[in-house]
Order: sequence, then C-alpha cells, then structure tokens
Amino acid sequence: MILDAFFKLKSPRARGYGDELDRLISLIESFAPKEFRKERETQYYNYSTLDAYRIPLAGLLEILGKGRGSHEDAAFSREVFLKLRAFYDVKNSLSDAQALSDQALKRKFRYLFRYFYGKEGLWPSTI
Repeated sequence: MILDAFFKLKSPRARGYGDELDRLISLIESFAPKEFRKERETQYYNYSTLDAYRIPLAGLLEILGKGRGSHEDAAFSREVFLKLRAFYDVKNSLSDAQALSDQALKRKFRYLFRYFYGKEGLWPSTI
C-alpha cells in the first residue's frame, strides 16, 4: 500500500516538466519523418547530455522546428548552416571559408535536411 505511492510517480517528462530541449524534440518529432528517428536520436538528440553542446543544439533544434515548410528557402538554409556549424564546431575553429569547403560539414548538412524534413536543402555557397 505504501509502496504504491512511490511506484506510481511518473517521470518529469511524462508529467510535463521537461526542459526546453525536450519541448523542441517533441515539436520536431511531430512532423519529422519517422524512418529517421534513430538517426536523429544518435546524431543530434544524444548530444543534449553534454554541457558544451546543449546551447548550440537548442539553437539548431529551434530553427529546425520553426522551418517546417521552408526547406527550399535560401535564407532558411543559411540560418540552418550557421546553427549546424555552431553545433559541430563548438570550439569555433573553422573560418567561414573553411566551413563552406569542409566536406564533412557538407555531408552533415545534407543528412540534416533528410533526417528532419525528408528532403534536400540548398547548400549555402549557392545562395
């Protein structure tokens, strides 16, 4: 009887007390392609446990949550690129020219649009 009181407690996320990242993740999961959920979790959401990545991840997820229908918009692609660069280059070691020519960042940018929208985005150098 007493133990029932302790075991019926729900997690903070289930009670609705999750942090800002949980809110952004649930917003994105409401429209993102279901077949790429595992990739989103391993390559993006998993970084929420590391303090250095929480702020850049929140910025990236916020812009991705706002731009549901604008994946072909050049200004939106540029914003996403800047947020992605801040997320993957936390130490800010790449210059703008290096970031635009970095093959790994190009690949991550292409995969980001596929994982979150199921489509291809415009690369910022074409803008």
